[in-house]
Amino acid sequence: MMAQLNLRIDDALKAQGEQLFGALGLSMSAAVTAFISQSVREGGIPFALTTKTAHVPNTETIAAMKEAEDMRSGKRPKHSQNVESLFEELGINVDR
Repeated sequence: MMAQLNLRIDDALKAQGEQLFGALGLSMSAAVTAFISQSVREGGIPFALTTKTAHVPNTETIAAMKEAEDMRSGKRPKHSQNVESLFEELGINVDR
């Protein structure tokens, strides 16, 4: 037996959802079913509910932030600003 679910949603949000899910090959019904199924599997909402509006940095951004902090604190040498300073830092003597 299949249950029926009725809900109220903003018209613009519904249209955006239908466009997105359509592009993914899903009906609105299939998308809602997928959301509920995933929630049941995870034992909760399958994404973080937060009041923060900032984006969470990805792995590559976190690595770059750590590298910058290490350079700032002296744990890692700073990148050279030009070829001459790179050669100097590496101890390479370039005669001109």
